[in-house]
Amino acid sequence: MPEPYVVQPIAAALGHCATAMSPCHAIDLGGNVGIHAAYMASLGAFLDVVEPQTDLAAAIQRTMTVNCWSHRVIVHNAAVSPDIQDHGRKFRLRAGWRLEDTGLKVSRNFEVPFVSLPKLLTGRIIDLIKIDIDSFEYALLTAMEQLIAARSTTVRAILVEIQRYHARRAYSTLESLHRLQKMHGYTVYRMSHAVYSPVLERWYTRCHGLRSIKHALKVSRTLSATEWGELLSLKQDSALGRAETTTILLTTEKLGDAKWHGMNEATAKEVVGSC
Repeated sequence: MPEPYVVQPIAAALGHCATAMSPCHAIDLGGNVGIHAAYMASLGAFLDVVEPQTDLAAAIQRTMTVNCWSHRVIVHNAAVSPDIQDHGRKFRLRAGWRLEDTGLKVSRNFEVPFVSLPKLLTGRIIDLIKIDIDSFEYALLTAMEQLIAARSTTVRAILVEIQRYHARRAYSTLESLHRLQKMHGYTVYRMSHAVYSPVLERWYTRCHGLRSIKHALKVSRTLSATEWGELLSLKQDSALGRAETTTILLTTEKLGDAKWHGMNEATAKEVVGSC
């Protein structure tokens, strides 16, 4: 099903595309059945979709064709790699998540080529890149920050479903997130049900009615790599028995002023502009 915490930031990043003076470009890494890819295309974006499951990639292509979007959309039936050396090399995928798989033992195999992140990004201006690839997003974020630092690409917004951080994961990604804030000017918002928590962790500010985003938690300052590890450990979520993932939006564009409903006028003045 379309997830509000994915659909809303897509609208915030691409809602202007239909009337923009120059074309918008977006990338969907992990297209699955193509619900969110179709939404990006419907907003007028030129789109690359990467989906390794062959039948799902074919379904995405059919969706784009019947809606007359195929001239703006390239569907890559491929796996994505952060390493340019992998480009074109064969990859064997076993299974691959689908909604109906819950509780089932599923056996599916696909052999597809790799498409490398540098090949997708180098020399391009990307309005939005969405990453929803279980457990692999850390390596992609690290590679993306390196391309941005080298000025090989411009990425205006990054929407990523990110798994809970454990010590076994690469610390380099936490440093990359720190640099995306400090060196590259990204503002970070968390698109999560945790926005309703009565007590916020120390790095968050509540935001409401932020362009197309109904609720969000803004990361209110630049975090060190260690603090990013704390944030992504999702301790508060785990204590409440919630899932081990969260969705974050990193954007170079100011999304606009907002205020949290229910505040009195004095408190609202402090918050307006902080989102």
